[in-house]
Amino acid sequence: MTMTMADIETARAPHLVPLASQARYSGAGAAVGGALALAVLLPTADPGDLRGSSLAGQLAVTAAVVLLWAYQQFGRRSRVRTAGEYAAALPAPGTLWQDTAARSSDLRHGGVVMGLVAAAWALVCTQLGHLPLAGAAFPLMMLLGVVQSRQTVRWERAHGVVLWKPALTRVGPGAYGRSPHYATPAEVGPQR
Repeated sequence: MTMTMADIETARAPHLVPLASQARYSGAGAAVGGALALAVLLPTADPGDLRGSSLAGQLAVTAAVVLLWAYQQFGRRSRVRTAGEYAAALPAPGTLWQDTAARSSDLRHGGVVMGLVAAAWALVCTQLGHLPLAGAAFPLMMLLGVVQSRQTVRWERAHGVVLWKPALTRVGPGAYGRSPHYATPAEVGPQR
């Protein structure tokens, strides 16, 4: 079998998904996974972990982590830096991975992965850390991504672009934050 140049380009094309869609799927998956895990784990938590100074400390830790994450995600400096990253990386539209069914599958699988990560976070916080309420911090942080996705869509519309990122399932949760951003003209973008 002989490969044409188009076949080679398709084989090399990164599995990109719209950034706003990935944030929505990941946030929803983490919220559901974290909520289910906490629903199972909280009744088994040590009652001493949910009283008095321990409760106040857990609420303070959870609030601090979520507020720091929100500041990092929504702060002006972060938006300016991120906008610079988007503008700097413009791939040729012909190299985009055009399989919409597989792209949807990548988004769904990314949501499941983040749900499992949130459940693991809740398990570690509840059983090993004896901080059951801190188990809600990660799902809450990811839920903020759903809110941020709305800002991303507004930014995209204002600049006439669609923002892309490699699929979470292709790069893994640890490397996702360091993976590159891409921007294409809005007419090249997917149907969300």
